Amino acid sequence: MTAFADTADHSSDAIWRMPDGTFTEAPEGAIVSADGARIAPGTEGTPTFPAPFVVNARDVISVSLNLEAIRTEADEGADGQGGIVLTMLPKPSRTNYNPNAEHRQIAIVGSEAESIRYAFRAAGSHAEGELILVPTLSYFGRTLELSGITFVNHGPDADPAELTASTSSYAGQELDAAWREKAAEKIDAHRKADLKIVVTDRYGDPIEGVDVAIEQLRHAYPFGTAIVSSRIVDAPREFSPESGMTTEQWLSDNARYREEILNNFNTIVTENDLKWPQWAYSNRTPGVYSQDWTQNAFDWFHQHEMTIKGHTLVWGSWRFTPFWLRELEEDPEAVHKAALTHIRDIAGATADRAGYWDVLNEPMSHRNLIELLGMEKVAEWFKASREALPNTRLVMNEFDLVGNGGNPTRRANFIKFYEELNELGAPLDVIGFQGHFWSDRFTAPVDVWAIIDEVHEATGLPVMISEFDSNVPNEQLQADYTRDFLTAWFSHPATEAFIM
Repeated sequence: MTAFADTADHSSDAIWRMPDGTFTEAPEGAIVSADGARIAPGTEGTPTFPAPFVVNARDVISVSLNLEAIRTEADEGADGQGGIVLTMLPKPSRTNYNPNAEHRQIAIVGSEAESIRYAFRAAGSHAEGELILVPTLSYFGRTLELSGITFVNHGPDADPAELTASTSSYAGQELDAAWREKAAEKIDAHRKADLKIVVTDRYGDPIEGVDVAIEQLRHAYPFGTAIVSSRIVDAPREFSPESGMTTEQWLSDNARYREEILNNFNTIVTENDLKWPQWAYSNRTPGVYSQDWTQNAFDWFHQHEMTIKGHTLVWGSWRFTPFWLRELEEDPEAVHKAALTHIRDIAGATADRAGYWDVLNEPMSHRNLIELLGMEKVAEWFKASREALPNTRLVMNEFDLVGNGGNPTRRANFIKFYEELNELGAPLDVIGFQGHFWSDRFTAPVDVWAIIDEVHEATGLPVMISEFDSNVPNEQLQADYTRDFLTAWFSHPATEAFIM
């Protein structure tokens, strides 16, 4: 077993990883040492921390660190929590989100420091110092401070689950918890109906004592998953030798990918293909995104009678819009006109197949366009969406309404935001709850019901889980909560879909 922990100050030796994947010295003013760093929103690049030992395929590696959300002047107005993605990947890799990443862990913390420990089994072999930890900020807009970073190589015989620190549980996890009986009653009342079968002979006379087999072919309730269009259409890709992937493996994996989607879901949502920048630049970035791939994937799902959800018409931060839009910031009317043009373009291209569309994503956190244009213009986005999508259910999507324990302040602000839009005549059919659960912050099933009631009673609208993941290192805890959350959600009559 090989371990590493170094508390000495090595600021001058810090390696800083830039967005393009290159490495350079830490920028002036960066707070970095060999075992920690402070990372602020808007910082270009991120520090890296190499595991200074050889890693063989199937070795179990544990990573420990302390994490704390720090409020600075630049963070004023941000949520009280901080979010970070901790990625272990080989040093030459150019991006965190690629097949070479060995492990990706999401952590959410508050203003009190928390100790994080997780473990994973390495898929490949790496020379000393080649496998690096890359922490990148995610959500909430808070400065984060990392310290006490420790790596341990436990060898191939260790169990990652036993090395992962997760003593968390949630109210109602017990198999005999009282809410389970109530959920079963609600499912019987709201999700089932009596089926009457009469078997007759060819003359129409009833026949008794006949064995009848019934197989459900499709569920009425939308159960869905996020998909990548390129995998549906077998888009051509080039693989480097170090990626460990070949074209033949890619095609085989894609076939399995399509099969599992059809076997397990009746609804899909595009992961990134329909976001504004990806749609706008799709034909300029060959091998990454393509409008043709997305349209062909939509055709494939439509042929298989899948419900299709588009994501998202507007995501209101500059960083989630085409680069040229911010160049129009001094001309708000031009920005608004561009948004309407985009909505009509992409909605028109998908209207004949889309059952749902996210009109606005995360308005509580991503507000550049909202604050620049004002609520009347935001309402016009919804009106333009209805004109272009007359038969599509329109959704407004937000995180932490129910996720991570549920944020009462965010829900209150979201409801107020909805009420203002409603007064302006903005059409909306469904409230989208993002069900992200990170760092063991689980919402108890009975609290899930209470939150659904709160939002449904305030808006009069049904609610859907538009995105769900339970990203915790303890897989049994993850499985238990996914089962229980899905059961509680499905049982409530005000819900109309669940998408992972």
